[in-house]
Amino acid sequence: GAPFIKNVHVDIVPEISTAIAKLETGESDWFEGITAEHLSRVKNMSNVTLVSELSGRVTYLGVRTNSSKTGSTEIPEVREAIAYALDKPGFVATQNGLAVASDSLVGPKVFGYTDNSETYGTGFNMEKAQQIITDNNLADKTIHILASNSSFYPEIAEFVQASLLEAGFETVEIEMMEW
Repeated sequence: GAPFIKNVHVDIVPEISTAIAKLETGESDWFEGITAEHLSRVKNMSNVTLVSELSGRVTYLGVRTNSSKTGSTEIPEVREAIAYALDKPGFVATQNGLAVASDSLVGPKVFGYTDNSETYGTGFNMEKAQQIITDNNLADKTIHILASNSSFYPEIAEFVQASLLEAGFETVEIEMMEW
C-alpha cells in the first residue's frame, strides 16, 4: 500500500547535545548515534522510545606504517607499543552497553567473523607497552591522532591519547577533523 509518511526532512546536526535537545522538544522525530555520555538523558525522556541493537559497525584504530605526519609510527616498536597500550575492554566498560570489544578485524556481527579471529590481536598489556617504549628509547616519539569531531570519536581519541601518555610517550597530539 501507499506509505503513510508524506514528507521526510533530514537535518544534519553535528553537535550531539543539540540533536538530543531537538528530540526532547519534538523538533526531531528520530536520532541515530547516541553516545554513552548522553544515554541516561535519552532514557529519561518520557516521549521517546530508545532502541539499542548490536550492529555490524566496526570502529578501529588505523596506524600508518609510512609517511606519517611525525614519522614515529613508521617504527615497528612504536606500533607494537600502541597496540599493547589500548585497554579496549576497559574503554567498552565505560560505554553503558553500547559497544563490544574485539581483537578481530571483522566485528562480531559481520559476516565471516569467528571466535577464532579474536586470537590474532595483541590484547591489553600496559606493562609490556611501557617496557617496549623504555627498551627502544621511544618516549620522545610524537604520536599524532587524527579523529572525526562527530559522534563518539572525540572520546575515543582522548582515550587513546591518555593510554599512550600512560604508556610513556611524552607527546600525543589530537587533531579533530570535520566529519
